[in-house]
Amino acid sequence: MEKPMRRYTPTDVILEIEGRDIHVNKQVLADNSPVFKAMFESNFSEKHKGRIVLSDKKYDDFVIFLNTFYNPELSEPITEKNATVVERLADFYGMAFMKENCLSFINDQIKNAVMNSNYKIRPETLVDYMAWIEQQDIDEQQDSESSFSSLLGLCSECSTQSLKQAGICSKVSVDTQLKIAEKRITLMEKEIRSTLHQGEKNILELMKLAWETWKKICEDRLVSICNKISDKFGKFTTTTLVDYIIAAERYNLETLLSNAIDIASKCKPSDLLKEEKFCQIKDSTKSKINEKRNELFEEHVSSCHHGRFFTHLR
Repeated sequence: MEKPMRRYTPTDVILEIEGRDIHVNKQVLADNSPVFKAMFESNFSEKHKGRIVLSDKKYDDFVIFLNTFYNPELSEPITEKNATVVERLADFYGMAFMKENCLSFINDQIKNAVMNSNYKIRPETLVDYMAWIEQQDIDEQQDSESSFSSLLGLCSECSTQSLKQAGICSKVSVDTQLKIAEKRITLMEKEIRSTLHQGEKNILELMKLAWETWKKICEDRLVSICNKISDKFGKFTTTTLVDYIIAAERYNLETLLSNAIDIASKCKPSDLLKEEKFCQIKDSTKSKINEKRNELFEEHVSSCHHGRFFTHLR
């Protein structure tokens, strides 16, 4: 058996999660959770089963959850790494005391970080907290409104790269990401005013903050232009397209690069090769353009559509 499971003896039921077994004791679960108590003591189908499949749970999350209460002598405390996971499961299984402990821990962390600049919360944790608040129901979101506002401020103080590495793009809604960007702009403006007023010399720090903020705004503007390319929106030359690609590569604008590659794949190869700056485009990007062009060609053939394949940019 796996090491984390050795603490759960003696056992009289197996919980199967994601095809893996956790050997536990019914009475211990019932003593801590009214949901498990009803499951094992009422006329539920699980009452006499020796194996219960929890199909909607994650194995690793459930082990973390059990580790906080199952064996009092080995229980692990609530930390920034397990607070949101434990809170969700504690809420599901009706463990009000555990849920309250998690909420208190999270709220205390956020308050400490807001009030004390030396108290830092990892970007990964901030993103998890933000995703957790977004997943709460309407009543709970209203109760957490203050925490949500504080998290926006704390996230705005993190670098764009650190938030991306923490998974903000996949875990947090686009609307919230935009609110964080707005907070960052406000913070940047405040820093600029403060720097000009006090005559401070930390220009490099200021420019770094400004670049991270305005880089996103510039990329969004350029992507918007790319998305609107058509006859009614005017001319868009291959020269401009090549410039977009080079800028996207140079400044790591992934979204802009992806859009520009899509457009380039619809151009005649000869039109792109005529461009003087085309040789400055990375080989990896050129390969992606060719791959996308091949995909479009295969789609064209399979759909048996007639007419010209390539869309020419004027």
